[in-house]
Amino acid sequence: MRSNSAEPVEDEAKWTEYEVINAAELASRLGVPKSWVDERVRARAKDKIPHYKFGKYVRFAWGSPDLEGWLRKCIVVSNSGSVSRVSKEKP
Repeated sequence: MRSNSAEPVEDEAKWTEYEVINAAELASRLGVPKSWVDERVRARAKDKIPHYKFGKYVRFAWGSPDLEGWLRKCIVVSNSGSVSRVSKEKP
């Protein structure tokens, strides 16, 4: 007879390698407002931050390949190696 408990993670040792943090901690580590992180885990977000949901609680696996890959996609570098903003000229 099968119990109603959740199935264990296939590779539990791999899961414990990552630090599980909340949105406020992720925001602090990235140097952005918590509201910015919250926007990127909502259903309508285009490029969602990889996360886990425990009911209403959202958590992130700091150091996981998924989160590291998402962070790498956020890197912006121009041809000169610097990041700059394009200004619009007024006619």
